Order: sequence, then structure tokens, then C-alpha cells
Amino acid sequence: MRDVARWFSNAVAFAGEHLRTMVFAGGLALTAYGLALVSVAAACIVPGSILMWLAIPPAVKRSK
Repeated sequence: MRDVARWFSNAVAFAGEHLRTMVFAGGLALTAYGLALVSVAAACIVPGSILMWLAIPPAVKRSK
């Protein structure tokens, strides 16, 4: 029983730390699924574009 409680506690702690990432991944998956009903190409291009936009670091502001 202690092992189950420890596992559940660890799972809750992990979910708390990574909640934003999990919600983002779920939203991205739902977007891709919805677009797949319209067009398979759109289901690949739109989520891929979102991931690329997030992966490219923002431009560093130059000091004048």
C-alpha cells in the first residue's frame, strides 16, 4: 500500500511541475486531430509551425 501511495504522490508532483507542458501537448494534439478531419497537410503544417515558432529563440534586443 505504501508503494501505491508513493507512486501516486510522485505522479501528482510530476503533474504539478509539468502541468503547463502537458496542457500544451494536449492542446496541440487536439488541434492536429481537428485539422486532420479537414486536411492531413494542415494537421502537419499548423502544429509544426507552432512548435517551430516556440523553438526559435526570440531575437536579442540590440542596445543602441
